[in-house]
Amino acid sequence: MAKPLRSAAIVGNRYSVFVVILMVSIFLPGCEKEPEKIKPVDYSSIRATINGKECHMLPGYNCEPINRTLVGYEYNDNVRLVFNSLYMAEHPTPVDSAFFINISLYFKKDNIVFDEKLAFNRSIDSTEFWDTQLETGVMKSSVVFAQIQTNAMGADVDRVKTTNYYSTSGWVSIKGADVQPHPLYGGDRWIWKCNEVYYEFEAISNNGETIHVTDGYCRL
Repeated sequence: MAKPLRSAAIVGNRYSVFVVILMVSIFLPGCEKEPEKIKPVDYSSIRATINGKECHMLPGYNCEPINRTLVGYEYNDNVRLVFNSLYMAEHPTPVDSAFFINISLYFKKDNIVFDEKLAFNRSIDSTEFWDTQLETGVMKSSVVFAQIQTNAMGADVDRVKTTNYYSTSGWVSIKGADVQPHPLYGGDRWIWKCNEVYYEFEAISNNGETIHVTDGYCRL
């Protein structure tokens, strides 16, 4: 009868050794997996020279990719792409004046050309009008235009003074795009995100003042 007891003791000892090894392996320094480091967004890469001053996009609470490049959707073989920058300024702080840039493109999917300059062909336009055209499937030609807003926001300004300028000439060039099915529409729409975008344009205000934007660049 002693043999079964001896076998049980051996099994018990082996189990204890296994538990000790397991506990040591868990708590030994360096065995824990380090959390992945999230690379910060490089806002300085979203830039433009505005009236001779090199400006970069200021970081803000709304930092999704929609504010860093041309993004949009495809529907009925039509595509709408929009770039809405966060505030852009020459110096991160303090900011006496800042700029907000909007670039809009509407086109048939078959007409998109990458790595070439697409000329701005509208001045003052209603995005609501062109959104309706896109949704109803009657886009016949490409529509490209821009708007830039200046914001005087220094300490000596009682309220933010804004002036809107609308493009009179210019171009935009797209260096490829990521296209994926829209998760909310079951394949009926597709999401577009442009990898890199270059642009330049001249714009004029209602008062006849002009503003020049050169060396424009944005990306994901």
